[in-house]
Amino acid sequence: MEIPQQQAIDVLREWQRKKKVIQCGLRDSIGNNTSSYGCIAELTESSVRIDASTFSRSGSNIGIVIALPHASFSFGQWPEAPEEDKGDANFGYDEYLVLSFKNGSVCKLFTSKLL
Repeated sequence: MEIPQQQAIDVLREWQRKKKVIQCGLRDSIGNNTSSYGCIAELTESSVRIDASTFSRSGSNIGIVIALPHASFSFGQWPEAPEEDKGDANFGYDEYLVLSFKNGSVCKLFTSKLL
């Protein structure tokens, strides 16, 4: 379901408050892929930083910063996730937030049920 930016920030705040473990997948506009995991370390109106500092002293070096302006947002829970995102992981994830950018980049955030 498409949601406005402020509602996406509210979702991210809730994940940060609950210390949700997040798996992040990023595909840029030319098809490169990367992934990261961790908890929300910093959240502002313009960006979110997800890193593994919760799990390891050197974890702040493992993470990603995502700019929020100019993105469109889609939020949901696993029963309503698109088929291409479900795969075998639907038992391990609870909610998702997809950020789509005008240049074609897509960032998918999945919260873990495990912790």
